[in-house]
Amino acid sequence: KYKIDIGDWQNYTVPFSIPQENSHTVTYYSSDVLGNTEQAQTINVAVDSTAPMTTLIPSTQLYNNEYASLSTTYSLSSEDPVISSVASGIKKTEYRIDTGDWQEWTDVAITLTEGIHTIDYRSNDNVNNLEQSKRFTVKVDNTKTESTLTVSSPKHEIEEKVYVSSITICTVTTTDPVKENVASGVKYLEYKVNFNNWQTKDAPVENYALPIQLEEGVQTIYYRGSDNVNNTEQEKSQILFV
Repeated sequence: KYKIDIGDWQNYTVPFSIPQENSHTVTYYSSDVLGNTEQAQTINVAVDSTAPMTTLIPSTQLYNNEYASLSTTYSLSSEDPVISSVASGIKKTEYRIDTGDWQEWTDVAITLTEGIHTIDYRSNDNVNNLEQSKRFTVKVDNTKTESTLTVSSPKHEIEEKVYVSSITICTVTTTDPVKENVASGVKYLEYKVNFNNWQTKDAPVENYALPIQLEEGVQTIYYRGSDNVNNTEQEKSQILFV
């Protein structure tokens, strides 16, 4: 016979389970056909029926909760909730990228290539309560912006030199190319003349007339764009003879 905690004695006929999540004491004994009865024995059992909880943590804040740069990595954190003072602990945490195989998380940061990706993840505790898998979707942008400067009239080009007047207007357009179906978008344009401080124009940047005063002499305009995950293009320049 056996009993659970302070319950009634029951005849043992088939294996039994303890459905209530908590710490329990099972008391049991046997008797032979002659009525010889052993001394009752006990075993303490902690019943855990709660699955773990796993969280995916990007190393940087995602733009618009969906875009990341190539340098962003991803880690997993899992815990086995304590319910009624019981938690068997984490046995294994695993993940898969896109349609790949499940692999065990070993505290090594997850990295992704440019494109749209999914990371599925889940954990299992020490009594095999398996968490329902969760899915994280991210768009990884590793392509820099592209900026183009246009010099309007009056201008004159000869021998690869551009001659302008003080009223000539220079405009810049900055775009963020779509690659692998991903583009986080233009964040801002930076520009300066000669060795002056950088000035910033927030997006959108389309045919933006630079608010600069071209003084007589040789002037160099520097410019570059950046997207919303901080991919910044290499600085470009245009020399003007004013």
